Order: sequence, then C-alpha cells, then structure tokens
Amino acid sequence: MGVLLEMAEPGQRRPPAGETAALLGLCARTWLGQAVSPSRRARYDSVSILAVTLPVALVFPAVGSVTLAALTGWSWPFGADVPAWGLWVATAIAVIAGSSSWPRWLAALGTVAYLFAMLLQFSDHNYQTVAAGVGWLAVQVVALAALWRPERVRRGRELMPVWVLMILAGVCLTVGAAKLIPGDYTSLMPRLMTSSAAMLVGVALCFALLFSKPGRALLPILGALAAVMWAAKYQAGSIGNFEAQRAQWLTWQAPTWTEVLLMTCEAAAITIAVFLGLRLFTAAIDKVWPTKRCSLIPAKVTGPTPVSE
Repeated sequence: MGVLLEMAEPGQRRPPAGETAALLGLCARTWLGQAVSPSRRARYDSVSILAVTLPVALVFPAVGSVTLAALTGWSWPFGADVPAWGLWVATAIAVIAGSSSWPRWLAALGTVAYLFAMLLQFSDHNYQTVAAGVGWLAVQVVALAALWRPERVRRGRELMPVWVLMILAGVCLTVGAAKLIPGDYTSLMPRLMTSSAAMLVGVALCFALLFSKPGRALLPILGALAAVMWAAKYQAGSIGNFEAQRAQWLTWQAPTWTEVLLMTCEAAAITIAVFLGLRLFTAAIDKVWPTKRCSLIPAKVTGPTPVSE
C-alpha cells in the first residue's frame, strides 16, 4: 500500500486496475498459504509432494475411462475424455522417470483436452456427466499448478521415493481396471474387495501424513479435493434426479442457472468446511506433536530447498 501511495500522481484517487489485481492476488496467495500452514517450509514441501503424487493418482480415472469406453464399444459419449487421460498418464510416467520440465506441459495439454471434452459433453446436453467431471477437473488444475515449477517436481522426487510412487500407480491401476469386471451379481464381491483395499490404502496414507509437518499441511488440501470429488458426484446424482422427474412429466429441460448456483454454493460450503475442519485438527496436532519428518522422507536431502514462496 505504501508503494502505491508513493507512485500515485497528484490528484489520483485510485490505483490502476493492473496494480489492484496484483495487490489482491498477493493478498490471496498470502492468506491461502497461511491457511494451509504457517510454516513456509511445510507449505513448499506439501505442494512438492502434490506435484509428484497427484499425476500418479490420476492413473485411476484414466484407466477407468479407457476400460469403460472399451466395454461400451467406444460409443458416444464414452471415450470423449480418453485423449486427455492419455496425456495425464504420460505426465505420471514422466514424473516417475525423473523429468522435471516435461510434466507441466503434458499436464497443461491434458487439462485443456479434458476441458474441451467437458464442453463437448455440455453441448450434447450430458449435464450429469459434466457435473461428475468437475471434481476431476479440479484435481487436474491443482496438479497443474503444483507441477508448473520444475524445482517443486525435483523436491517432490526427493521427498517421495520412486517405490512409493510405483506402489501408488499400481493401486490406482488395479482399482481403475476393476471396471473390466462385468456388472452382474457375482462380480459384486471382487468389486467390493477392490474398493475396500483402496480405502484401506488411502486411510493408511492419511495416517502416515500425520507424522510430519509437510504431511499435516497436505492433509487439508487432500480433504478439500476429496470433498470436491464427493460434491461433484452428489450433484451429478441430483441432476440425474431432476432429469428423471422432468422426463415423467414430459417437460425435460436443462438445469436452470438458479439450480446450478445453489449446487455450486453447496459444494463450495462442503469443501470449505472440510478444509477448515482438517486444518484445525492438524493445527492441534502441531501443538502437541511438533515433529518435522516422517519415515517416507529421507533424513539426508541433496541440494538446497527453495522456500522463497
């Protein structure tokens, strides 16, 4: 604010729009960073972990989308997002292989391709599919933001060993390929066993995150992403109910803007509540258990850790 006042010309009462936007953006980044964690080192390490784990986790929807499209004979609308997921699989491979610059460009292309696929679905009035895809789009945007700086990818590779990323990729590949199982009654048990195993792995990983400050800073972010995913699935089901009710009365129409606004506000409220709840929980743990390192993070780290953010 002092700089803006010093640079103001005589008689000027408002700063230019560009400087105002820059100031508001700086305030938003500062407050968001403090909301994640008061420790700059913990924030940087948590985003670095996201940079290498989120692309690998996106192998799950990629495999599920490909298998579903194959089972349906690649009929529309199935398979519209396969090119986007293919780019994200390439991103995961580049991350595991050790590249730090290629992943961000592949991720950017994958996000744009997925957004284009959603626009195609929207133009074809597949509103339920679009609503369900909003959650995955949010995950892709967060992953792209984390991947955008190559130094974060390098730091993430230092914090997360390759064998951890390989195990995560194997779990996502197995759960995603479970859609290959036919949908009859006899296949319910394998599906339930696969889903239960994935949930146990997720709970174990969340428990492991509590053993380090970067992990505790990461937990609210993962919780917010999970809340966005759940809200998107829930709102997709609501849109399906709207369409079914209107079809009975032969008055089918697209969801109104009021309905879309209400569903968006509801999803935002759920996401913020989950984030704040987990943040308060991790802050309480930080006070009674101020540990700095977990077993997944090696004691010796090569190279300096940039914490200028």
